[in-house]
Amino acid sequence: MFDWQSSMEVLVVSENQHCGQLGDIKKAELCYTGSLICCLGVSGQLVLWNPADNKASPAAPDGSFTDFCWEEVTTGSHGVNSFCFLAVGSQGDLKLLEAEAKRAAPVSLLSVQKCSADHLLDVIKDHNESVCELDSIQVLSFVDSQCCVLLNCNCLLQLQWEKSSQEPRMTSCCRIQQISSDRHAAVDHCVSAETLFVLSSRGIIYMYAIPDGSLLGSINLPAYLSSSWEENDLTSSLLSSSSFCLFQVSADLTTVVAVTRSHAAIAVDLNHYFRVHPDHLHCVVPQSCPALLPKDPRDQDSVLNSCYSLAALGLPFCDDRSWETRLASMYSRAQQAASPSSLCTSAGMVWFYSIPHLQSHPAPTTSHSRVPLSGAIVFFSVPETSTPSLLSVSEFSSHLTFVTPGNTETTVALWDMESGSVSYHRTEGKAVPVQHGGERHNRLLMKRSGVFQVFFSMSQQDLLSRLMLFGNAATVDTVCHLNSWGHCSIPFHSLQAGLKNRQLDTVDLYLKSKENVLSPSATAGVSEQLADSRQSLKDSVQELFLALDLLCSTVRDLNSEAQSRQFSEQLLHLTLTFINTQIRSVLSRPQYEHSDVQSSIQILDKYVTELRSYIKKFPRASGGSTSNTQAAPLQEIGDEWEQLSTEEVICQSILTNQIPRAQAVMWRQSRPEQHLSGLRMVGLQHVLFCLQCKDLESAKKLLTNMGLSLTKELHNICLYTNDRDLRELLVSHALYNKHPDVLPL
Repeated sequence: MFDWQSSMEVLVVSENQHCGQLGDIKKAELCYTGSLICCLGVSGQLVLWNPADNKASPAAPDGSFTDFCWEEVTTGSHGVNSFCFLAVGSQGDLKLLEAEAKRAAPVSLLSVQKCSADHLLDVIKDHNESVCELDSIQVLSFVDSQCCVLLNCNCLLQLQWEKSSQEPRMTSCCRIQQISSDRHAAVDHCVSAETLFVLSSRGIIYMYAIPDGSLLGSINLPAYLSSSWEENDLTSSLLSSSSFCLFQVSADLTTVVAVTRSHAAIAVDLNHYFRVHPDHLHCVVPQSCPALLPKDPRDQDSVLNSCYSLAALGLPFCDDRSWETRLASMYSRAQQAASPSSLCTSAGMVWFYSIPHLQSHPAPTTSHSRVPLSGAIVFFSVPETSTPSLLSVSEFSSHLTFVTPGNTETTVALWDMESGSVSYHRTEGKAVPVQHGGERHNRLLMKRSGVFQVFFSMSQQDLLSRLMLFGNAATVDTVCHLNSWGHCSIPFHSLQAGLKNRQLDTVDLYLKSKENVLSPSATAGVSEQLADSRQSLKDSVQELFLALDLLCSTVRDLNSEAQSRQFSEQLLHLTLTFINTQIRSVLSRPQYEHSDVQSSIQILDKYVTELRSYIKKFPRASGGSTSNTQAAPLQEIGDEWEQLSTEEVICQSILTNQIPRAQAVMWRQSRPEQHLSGLRMVGLQHVLFCLQCKDLESAKKLLTNMGLSLTKELHNICLYTNDRDLRELLVSHALYNKHPDVLPL
């Protein structure tokens, strides 16, 4: 089953002009922290640049190189801004380089140490005098200043790089025990858990212990598939004509995937493989039976002694005989029996527990390989000129990246090994796959417009929800900004989690995502906006009920707690700002019906009235007033307006855009005009009074500041008034200002 519609590209690093010509890049890799990108060109030139800083100039070491490898740091010994990597020169020498990246500064590069090709050749001659030249060198791993290098495809060398010395110190050197006489048959190498895996072109994987080079075992993929699958044309053609070129072993050592040049892939469950072919493990330690009694048995009839004896016999024992415990035990055994790896578990330990140097490797406790016991084969639908480039494997799935010459067409494939389904993502234009140091799942693509990450079977909303759940609001905001998504819809449970964990940034991001709930789409036409606004305003306001109720209840609960007072005040400020923004949005949209606007404002006003009761020293001076007068002290402002009548207070507040200040005075006097509906009614009465006094400018300013449609309100007054002089005034005003909409029909 193939799927071409379930992928999504997300920009994670913005455009940078230092990436060079994408068609000339042979290899690109991020360092383990993602702070620097190193690119190797087809001409052998290395270029390092900081993807997060467009102003920082790149750095390029002198010389020609064939490969490089970033250091993986697990002990935190290096600085925050300095990173080391090994570069393989075209003459076979090794260079340890240290790169430093600082904000708004060029990337600096320092050559720390160098190991010449002659020195490496002398090391090989000490173990094999017949070697006369250095044919090949490959860096297999570089972790915590220690690297593992494969020389001439048969010599394993471990070097410890120390800044205090001029040359690296050799910690071990050994020859691997090759079975085949053709040493050039190896096409790919993989290192995991101090074990070297080597893939031959015929599909045979050899395993070697890195400390001594001893042969641990082999995996014959063609023979395994021939014995497990029925003979058919598909399998026969794959096994007879295909040449293997790429492979990878999962981190838990339970799954291996190998890819052929004919765009086919084979997946094998290693636990099942070595259960079927136990003789393919060449370095097995016989398992000794444990003693039935502990070394120092104090009481042979004790519960602890019984537990030890039965465990040595492989039998379960539990001193808790309750019904709940027995049900849990039966359920656990049923789950183990249903799992594909139950046969391997019942037969004993996982396959690598019989190998001495792998006995300390952690076993997969909850996960197991999802590959069918008979193996799995898939053929990828990619262009014929594509070649496999990057492969990452887990016990569930594998990601494979195909590239074409010049990186003109790149395809990323996701293979679900349990269901057998394959999902594809094909890029538009040139794209270079980017490895990430320390990460096994490589789904990064570098384009001219930046570095993108590919996601399968995930929508934009699902991605943001997971980022909010496992990340933070700042990460979500950055992703939305990079991809020009605006403020996307954030799920309600993110608001709940933000309030529970006292995360104001999460609350702020959620409210920003709801800023345009009451605003019609800017891209819609006028007729579409009118139709949508009549249907959606009430629904949109109701969409905010749940969030506003939760915010108000949180403010109410936290306001009484002294230790939560600061968070409560900040949350109160965010909530009031959001509600006021929604009120302005509704009042500034002339396409809304007056009845819908009035009902919506009444609903939002209830929340404002409740929240204002928690403001310290309420009422406070209007900091957001548009009046040009200097704000007076709080007590003087309240006393000055309280001496005026209700009509005078409301008229003054509307004309000076200080309606919240008038509501505060009305609230202190327990007047019904504290609500916007009553306040607006008094304002409309004063508009009529101004028109009767032929004060047309004051009436127009009152209507405008109340957020009403000037043309619509004047038309209604002109249509329904019994005052002939007032009608003639409005008609003459409409004719003079060329506003025919004001004239009565």
